[in-house]
Amino acid sequence: MTQWPDDLQQFTDTHLLSVYDNALSDLPDWLWNFRHRTTLNLSDNRISVIPVELERLPALQMLDLGHNQFGTLPDVFASLPALEFLYLSNNRLSTLSDSVRSLKALYYLNVTDNAFQTLSDWVGKLDSLTEFRTYNNQISALPDEIGNLSRLRKVYVMTNCPTTLPAALRSRTRLEKLMLQGNQISTLPDELGLLSALTELDLRFNALETLPETLAGMTGLRFLDLRANSLSMLPEALAHLPNLEKLNLRWNRLITLPAAFGHLKKRGCLIYTGARLLRQLIPLRQVLILLHLCLLPRPVMSQLLGQQRGDPGGSLGAGVGVQQQRPQSAAEHVFHGASLLEPCRSTHLGLGVRQFGMKRHPRAFQLPNTGGVAAVDPPVFV
Repeated sequence: MTQWPDDLQQFTDTHLLSVYDNALSDLPDWLWNFRHRTTLNLSDNRISVIPVELERLPALQMLDLGHNQFGTLPDVFASLPALEFLYLSNNRLSTLSDSVRSLKALYYLNVTDNAFQTLSDWVGKLDSLTEFRTYNNQISALPDEIGNLSRLRKVYVMTNCPTTLPAALRSRTRLEKLMLQGNQISTLPDELGLLSALTELDLRFNALETLPETLAGMTGLRFLDLRANSLSMLPEALAHLPNLEKLNLRWNRLITLPAAFGHLKKRGCLIYTGARLLRQLIPLRQVLILLHLCLLPRPVMSQLLGQQRGDPGGSLGAGVGVQQQRPQSAAEHVFHGASLLEPCRSTHLGLGVRQFGMKRHPRAFQLPNTGGVAAVDPPVFV
């Protein structure tokens, strides 16, 4: 539809008008004659100008102007005191009309996919704002005044370019969701740990090298995404988050995890580490013992394993009084015979080498009497 149907003028008592997903480029004068209209959806059209006549709709509660082509807004929002929902996504805006600050009833504001480089300080005066979406812009910093939004629950600031977060967020103790994917954040303020009601924190694809210990204060946190940062170590405090259900650590520089993270896994928290991290929380001493045994000559290894199993002749089960059973590999003996871990079958050993996070295993050989494969060269952890 490229033209407005004339018969729409007849519906003077309708509170809702939706003409989204058409090819409309102009707005007729009669559109502003319905003072009792509460919902106006003009999204997904070709509108390049929003006229000042918008002020003639004082009862408007929901205004959707998303996915159009305008670059400015008229300074008329003081005349829309009932407006609660304002959707401006995917236009050409770089600033907001100053009159938007007067929208005391506004609880949802979406300015995503525009050309904003800064946000006005007066955003902190939107007293009822509950959800704020401003992703896919070029915003370099969030204003400190965002800490004044006492009802704020959800913030989406993905794919912008801030390097840190305002410490003023600490006062937003009701904040539940903070989505910060794809920015340039290199540090987090200690005050972030005061967000005890936060349930989801998305920090993937940033530039974090360390995390503050104070994150342990996020006792309500359920989902923490730290993918694709530059983390080489993690604070043990994360292991004490009582409600954490999923922790994503892939694509970092981690070699191992704090031992306390074993508690998280035991209580059911999903920890995604990727191929570059030891998938099991195995102490380094056990890994070194395994590698040492793999380097021993076959006769020495057979004798050692035979003596440890009560078989002085080193026959690994062929001696008198020893029950015949499937021979164990060196890895099984280290982890099982020494009571270090649960037994693992030799057929899993080749996979285990890769699971340990080794970059390669250049020389391999058959362990005695088994089909298991182990690495000879020390692994390269990456």
